[in-house]
Amino acid sequence: MLTGKNNIYDDVFFRIALSVTGALFLTIKSIILPKPIMAVYDQVLLHFLSYFMICLVGTEITFRATAYLDNRCDWIQRPFTRTCLQLLCAIILPFWVMYKADQWVYVHLGFQRAFPFLGLYILFLNIYYICCYLLYKDQNNFAPSDQFKQTILVNKGINQVPLSVSMISHIKREGNHVYIVTFEEQAFVTMQTLDEMQQSLNPKFFFRANRQVIVNYSACIHFGPDEHRKIKLEITPKTASPIIIGQRKVKAFKEWMER
Repeated sequence: MLTGKNNIYDDVFFRIALSVTGALFLTIKSIILPKPIMAVYDQVLLHFLSYFMICLVGTEITFRATAYLDNRCDWIQRPFTRTCLQLLCAIILPFWVMYKADQWVYVHLGFQRAFPFLGLYILFLNIYYICCYLLYKDQNNFAPSDQFKQTILVNKGINQVPLSVSMISHIKREGNHVYIVTFEEQAFVTMQTLDEMQQSLNPKFFFRANRQVIVNYSACIHFGPDEHRKIKLEITPKTASPIIIGQRKVKAFKEWMER
């Protein structure tokens, strides 16, 4: 539940710690201790566990919604759309789930309502993830080019051979296999996923056209309009069919091409 792949956040301990902190705050706020804590130990434990689960579920929904949107709707490229989706998926949805859970423990267990705190909790979490994302983007934009791979190991028969990235025309996924295609029309199998390949290649020269293809800037010949405001791209060596770039990536692709 707490782990997540293909995102920039490696903060599982932060999410647990934040949930524990929120649960402790709500427990202390809800229970007045006229006696030594051991006299009301069961009550304190029940409050803490209930609030911990509420905070943890809200945190996970916010985290997963944010990570999903990061991969599909960039803050910088589509700020209005991303703001609307973030509000719906990472603020309203987790708050509604936490609110309903808080309502249930209020009715069935007699706890105090945590309504105002839950809203502030989700708002803080969103601010944290937005700051992390912008910081990552800032560091990535000014990162040295030598952080990206210059050669990639590919399979050639039973051997592995180094292949210079400058020789790569495009990288495609077909079924469960990923193929690296060179300008000489050689195709090599790689054990890396398309997501891993994208992260290891310099985005100045390689663009993720869609879920199946990454293209090299030097391989692009021309592109034109397609249905539903998509564009179709022709590259070299020629592919069996044009590479389709979805509407949401058209702007980013044109900016990448125009340099």
